[in-house]
Amino acid sequence: GDYAFADCSRLTGVTIPDSVKTIGEGAFCSTKLISVTIPDSVTSIGDSAFAGCDALTTVKIPNSVTELGYGIFDSCVALVDVSLGNKIPAITRSMFYDCFKLTKIVIPDSVKTIEDFAFCECYRLVDVQFGSNVESIGAWTFDKNIRLESISLSHKLVSIGEGAFAGCTGLTNVTIPES
Repeated sequence: GDYAFADCSRLTGVTIPDSVKTIGEGAFCSTKLISVTIPDSVTSIGDSAFAGCDALTTVKIPNSVTELGYGIFDSCVALVDVSLGNKIPAITRSMFYDCFKLTKIVIPDSVKTIEDFAFCECYRLVDVQFGSNVESIGAWTFDKNIRLESISLSHKLVSIGEGAFAGCTGLTNVTIPES
């Protein structure tokens, strides 16, 4: 349920059984989880489900997940290893906001939209591999990603939001294919 284990400040591990279909809003926010393996039974992850888990280093979202809330991993400052399932339709608003140890992300081909603030203040992000179907990038999405040097955008891209790459002081090469 929503906020089921929120603020359990000593919770470092969890085994999510195959019977679980939804991880509720804020379910594990502000815990000390180190890694999370979400079972294939899960189809939905609620807003801020793991937000503020400052010890979380590894996350694997399975291919079964088709619905994502906002800010799921917001302020997971230790997060370095992320695997995204191939059925998620979007990188949601503030999904990885302030995950400043994250260095690489592979955006699956299922993603059409990268919403506002999705990777804002991911200071160490150097490698973003855009899926081939990304159509829009929201406002301030990659704001202050100072180590991002080069990006190749999807040929289906039609919209880049305000300040999407603002503060990317290391950015030297952008490839925008003909649409």
